[in-house]
Amino acid sequence: MFFRPIYFLASVFGLKLNHVFAESPPSILSSSPSPDHFTDSNSIILQVRVTDADGPIKNVKFLLFDRAGAKLSGENGVKQDVDDPDGAELWLSPDLPLPSDGQYKWKAIVFDKQNNKVNSNLSTFNALSDGISSAITLIRNEIEELVFSRPELKPKFLRMGFHDCVGGCDGCIDLMNPDNNGLDIPIDAIGPIVKKWTNNEELQNLVGSSISRADIWALATLVGADTSTPADRPAEIEFALSHVGRVDCANSDEFGVGGDHRSLPSPDLTTDELLQFFENEFGFDVDETVCIMGAHSIGRAHRANSGFDGNDGWVFNPTQLNSGYYDMIAGGSVDPDNFWDLVHAPAWDQVFVNNRQRLDIDSRYQWIHAKDIGVNDTRADQTLFMTNADIALVRNLTDFMTDDENGVPGKVDTCAFR
Repeated sequence: MFFRPIYFLASVFGLKLNHVFAESPPSILSSSPSPDHFTDSNSIILQVRVTDADGPIKNVKFLLFDRAGAKLSGENGVKQDVDDPDGAELWLSPDLPLPSDGQYKWKAIVFDKQNNKVNSNLSTFNALSDGISSAITLIRNEIEELVFSRPELKPKFLRMGFHDCVGGCDGCIDLMNPDNNGLDIPIDAIGPIVKKWTNNEELQNLVGSSISRADIWALATLVGADTSTPADRPAEIEFALSHVGRVDCANSDEFGVGGDHRSLPSPDLTTDELLQFFENEFGFDVDETVCIMGAHSIGRAHRANSGFDGNDGWVFNPTQLNSGYYDMIAGGSVDPDNFWDLVHAPAWDQVFVNNRQRLDIDSRYQWIHAKDIGVNDTRADQTLFMTNADIALVRNLTDFMTDDENGVPGKVDTCAFR
């Protein structure tokens, strides 16, 4: 007699009895592959261990997605005839094809007999069919996604890579060194990618080689350059990672903060000192030194980090890696065939940047662009800058650069230089 009113109320209010007497939903005890698993196969079988206090599981549906979230397949699983110590059921998907290398996402939807359902967490795994080459490609893809979402990281990765490689590319930067101010930003940004791909025994066994933090930093530097070049660049210009196997320093944290103190090159180098530094540190000849300095085509110098007032950058478009840097140090738009235009370039004036009120930043001498580009030009509001080391590519400052009366280095005291 007790149930008759319940059935009556259910019919009146349109309630389903399984909502009146609510059963508990299924529980997912475990799933495989585990997050960020690596496989060298071109297919995969997904699995879950599930249980339900109210009875057997009705069905498990497995959904597979690509990295972008597009659904690749949705297949019903098959219950396996196994004895489980927890009384759980083991369900496997069919053998699902993996059309290419890359990161995949998947989840399972578990239904019980009353059609209560529970979704597993969205998990990921990575398919690598060509060993270390595939791994590098996938890491590069992840870094590219990062810089496309945060384009300000492109020049920061170039700076991070250069500072890391002074003294040896070992994936470590001493943030206590004022010359490294601001590098915490790219180090933090690349951190999740470093954590995923380094010190991974499963990956090392799969590809036969370990990938270091220094390798990933080097790749991030190359991606920063690659994604900053014009789309119509010559086809032979590539920014490929030539090898892996760089050794991380032993005295840093897991993200690369720490390591030995290393002296970075002064921004007040003369021509001879600049050429000597790059020859001693990297074995670069004159052409290679001039080439690497062109990295200043992208990025800016923030006073809080470097002491230089270079928020507008070295060039008018500080987001593209091109020949703009060389145009500017030669004076802008000058006739390369006109000797006197070249002699009187680069049309820069030296100014003093007073940082005396900033106890942690040195005062600086820098150059600002003095060329009249017209009041109607949108670039008129930009104040471009160069360091003495930049100007040293086109002028030999050896006999003209001194410390000022307060001991600030880099003052150029001559009227012979424009």
